[in-house]
Amino acid sequence: TAMQNNQNYIEVINPNYDRGHFRFALFDFDGTLIRGDSIAQLVIYGLKKGRISLPAVLWSALAGGLYHMHLLGEMTAKRAGHGFLARMDAAERETFLQDFAGLICKKIRPQGLETIRKHKSQGDAVILCSASCACYMRHVARYLGVDALLCTPTDAQGQPQPPNCKRGEKVRRITQWLEEQGSDISALRTAYGDSAGDVQMLSACKTPVLVHPKRALHRAFPQAERVSWPEPKHP
Repeated sequence: TAMQNNQNYIEVINPNYDRGHFRFALFDFDGTLIRGDSIAQLVIYGLKKGRISLPAVLWSALAGGLYHMHLLGEMTAKRAGHGFLARMDAAERETFLQDFAGLICKKIRPQGLETIRKHKSQGDAVILCSASCACYMRHVARYLGVDALLCTPTDAQGQPQPPNCKRGEKVRRITQWLEEQGSDISALRTAYGDSAGDVQMLSACKTPVLVHPKRALHRAFPQAERVSWPEPKHP
């Protein structure tokens, strides 16, 4: 079941999820399980498939740059990369998003996937907590075999809706999820992230793990474990 409104996107991926779990492992997605930004890859995929115009691609790139310069709001920047989805009919959009999710799943770092499986074999519940958008992340989450997905909501046309699931919002969303499981943040065992947007999530866990960390994250956790997961090898 999924719960989606203006405050949350929480979806239980594993229908056999055991609410008796009291140890949780958290994973970021962009920059952690895959290299780079999945919205940028969505735009590139749309261009290759003839679904987005070149001016729209350029606007998306400009919006991303303006956001990083703090000159444009984060939701406006996200919507710049998702706008072309609204011009598809529902069936076309769902097929496109499933195909895109299949593409980025091939880019998941094998050691990341192995680490998820290791946590599950140890009895941990695995939560994917990402600022990326629900319209494709729900397909990715099923591929990964995680127990639940917390991410940025999207409307019926694939357009991002607030709040963006990053920084403190990740912890708010995680805390709510844990309360629904009859647990609390003391059950957070390990978290994996790569950027400043993950600082609060990593701080809430007993063991923060930095995956290809950006400088700001490394400064925030100078003593934390740091790992480099190789990219997948494709023929």
